[in-house]
Amino acid sequence: MQKRVKAVTDFVAYAQKELKPYDVKVSVDIFGYTATLPEAPGIGQNFSKISENVDVISSMIYPSHWTSYFGIAKPDTEPYRLVQEYAKLEKKKLDELKTPPVSRPWLQDFTASWLGSGNYLVYGKKEVEDQIRALKDQGINEYLLWNASNRYSPNVDYTP
Repeated sequence: MQKRVKAVTDFVAYAQKELKPYDVKVSVDIFGYTATLPEAPGIGQNFSKISENVDVISSMIYPSHWTSYFGIAKPDTEPYRLVQEYAKLEKKKLDELKTPPVSRPWLQDFTASWLGSGNYLVYGKKEVEDQIRALKDQGINEYLLWNASNRYSPNVDYTP
């Protein structure tokens, strides 16, 4: 499994090197939980090693996709707190790097009803804005939103 980490890390470094003459930014999407581990060999992701070779890192931190990390029993029901706790952890990891990338996390704008009654919220304007505010409160002013059906909550203030 260590070969996976090396393969992914080497590819990202190779892509950055090959794209340098074109003066473009290199960005990657990464599973958010990889920042909580030294390494995730099963999926070939090492948050710090990948971060060293990109300009922008986009961690997928949808509250619905976490188990009881950060002491939050039902993460989907606490979007502000989950995003805030993740952002604190990510900042620590990025601060250890010589030239950290910009953080531009993926946020959730969908309802995860598959989690079962009492384990999820119906996501809308408030829940999306709570996530954006949590990032801003931790000094992160960029983000991406995910909704597989491309139906996004109306009237959201997207200002970071």
